[in-house]
Amino acid sequence: MTEKLNWSTAIEAVEGNEKLLVELIELFLSDYSVQLDGICKACEENDALALHRSVHQLNGSLKYFGKTEAGAISLRLEQLAKQRSLSESHLLSEHLRTAIEQMIPSVREFASSIATDP
Repeated sequence: MTEKLNWSTAIEAVEGNEKLLVELIELFLSDYSVQLDGICKACEENDALALHRSVHQLNGSLKYFGKTEAGAISLRLEQLAKQRSLSESHLLSEHLRTAIEQMIPSVREFASSIATDP
């Protein structure tokens, strides 16, 4: 499934400051794989606190892209971590990785198009 990202939401979130949006996207692109690794490790170790911390950070970044599948999965993981109910967290973390990897090409393309606009 290909993500349909909501760039209007992203631009509104930064009050039209496209330079800031590009910086936030670049930060997301440089950090998401480390955050995903932290989420997977927390799931493997059944560490609800570490899972909550890692997924909360990622969730904050994903909100810029509108209501995406990745955002919905990360929100569910965050809720499970708060409840300390981790039985399905490992499977969800793998779905989250897939959802984010599917949206990365669109994110890169959008950032590139903004950065090259006059």
